[in-house]
Amino acid sequence: MSDTKNIRAKLEDDDAIRANVLICGLRVKGGTISEKNEQLIKLSLIALESVVNEYKSSSGKSFPSETEITNFMAKKGSTLRLDH
Repeated sequence: MSDTKNIRAKLEDDDAIRANVLICGLRVKGGTISEKNEQLIKLSLIALESVVNEYKSSSGKSFPSETEITNFMAKKGSTLRLDH
């Protein structure tokens, strides 16, 4: 038995444009839009895991919060922000 997780996100405006630019710019493989979105999500998880591990190493903190990771990424030059 394998684990599965359905992730749904509604991206609008600049976020939707960013996603499309990344899909095109990275030449994300997949036949359908849904398959390309799935590949982008997988790549995003790999990148996020890398950033979290880097933060853990530099801070010594085992369980950083979303805010700490967002601030860490901002210090590294990310201009993206999470809207809640």
